[in-house]
Amino acid sequence: MSADNEPASRSSRAKWRWFALAGVLALLVFLVVAPVGCAHRPENMRTTGIAPGDGYRFANTPAQPNNSDDIFIILAFSGGGTRAAAFSFGALETLDSLKIRWHGQDRTLLDEVDIISSVSGGSFTAAYYGLHGKSALTDFPDKFLYKNITLGLGLSVLNPLNWPRLASPDFSRIDLAAELYDKELFGGATFRDLAAVHSRPFIVLNATDMTYVSRFEFTQDQFDFLSSDLASYPVARGVAASSAFPGLLTPLTVYNYQPASTYRKPQWLADAATNRQSAPREYAYSQAMGSYLGGDRPYVHLMDGGLADNIGLRGPAYALTSVQNPWNLVDYLNTGKIKYLVVITVNAKPGGVADIDRKEKTPGLLDAFSVVANGPMGNYSSETVQYLADMMEAKRQNIVIAEKFAELQKKPKPSIPKINFYAVELTFEDVPDKTERDYLNGLATSFNLPREGIDHLRAAARQLLQNSPEIKRLTADLASDGAAP
Repeated sequence: MSADNEPASRSSRAKWRWFALAGVLALLVFLVVAPVGCAHRPENMRTTGIAPGDGYRFANTPAQPNNSDDIFIILAFSGGGTRAAAFSFGALETLDSLKIRWHGQDRTLLDEVDIISSVSGGSFTAAYYGLHGKSALTDFPDKFLYKNITLGLGLSVLNPLNWPRLASPDFSRIDLAAELYDKELFGGATFRDLAAVHSRPFIVLNATDMTYVSRFEFTQDQFDFLSSDLASYPVARGVAASSAFPGLLTPLTVYNYQPASTYRKPQWLADAATNRQSAPREYAYSQAMGSYLGGDRPYVHLMDGGLADNIGLRGPAYALTSVQNPWNLVDYLNTGKIKYLVVITVNAKPGGVADIDRKEKTPGLLDAFSVVANGPMGNYSSETVQYLADMMEAKRQNIVIAEKFAELQKKPKPSIPKINFYAVELTFEDVPDKTERDYLNGLATSFNLPREGIDHLRAAARQLLQNSPEIKRLTADLASDGAAP
């Protein structure tokens, strides 16, 4: 071989060595990942029936000594990625700093929270607080808020070990996301663990049924319609479904089993199905819920809860005003258990002028899709708050009319329970400082925000709650109530 050809020969041998090494590595990767090539999503388990006294239901989530039924607080956490998680976390922190004295005990408004209903980003905060209580106020920021979850999701998708799993028809990006959430935050917790807390608040994680675009709640009342036991299901998967923003994550699939032969449709479902003209809302919901029972839907595909209800309030609002629901709070209102009803919505939706309006460039597909997905429900969310306020005002007016009528007839006043209602809405629009308001509105909808942004969101929630006229009215009313020694 001539000296002129020697460098080319060495180069050729080096290339072949790299090819051989790459082949060995590819073989090793294949041998490692081949066993998981038939990856399968975790299943929600079938059941032949769970008694009403069992399972994760509001009826099985009792009040504790520091939580009284007469003060009933509902929190609704909106979507919006880490922005929503941090804003809602700031609300929890602040409620724990607002002291009251009730029934001879010193407690905080956070102690009196009975229900947290959440969608999307707010579900991370709600679920973690439901599992860990006040210890979450210490460790949630470092375990979730200050982490780059977006990077973790990206690395999971790019990891070659996950590619065969993602190629499986029974495994997708949402399943990878649920695994990451479980590893980083929930530590294998199931809804059995959530039920084992056996105290309030009752956590309602909301997703959206793709077919009916209706809310899907991760409660046993909902899973009864699937003939499924929620207890063994991972909380992380409920959170993943609640935050499965279309396009970025795939839908999460749950199994819908045939009802047992002994199953009987609940009476409320039959009643609502006959009320299309007089009660269209109840009718539409009954159609969605009844669809699980016909045997035509063996799989239910779930997406971001914000598509059906961007602030997570519709479930509790309907539970307060209608018996045609899987669970309801009407008896709590009618029997006088609730004396002070407080609804606090923590809405992290940005407002004002968007960045796309400052640029000549045509908005991209993701920008347009975000408007299509979130715009209509975002506009509808304020109507849910108003709907509940109107219903409570109607109840108050009925009491006034009944008392006046009794007075005219010179009869004793009717013993109708009186409920003091307080509606609090935390939004960036109410932040008084324009510079701060613009800063908050400019925070991205993602699972990776700068530490400074997280701290600004927590501070904004604190400022808004502490300065809320409704919260001030509530604390003043509680302080002057004769029932509070």
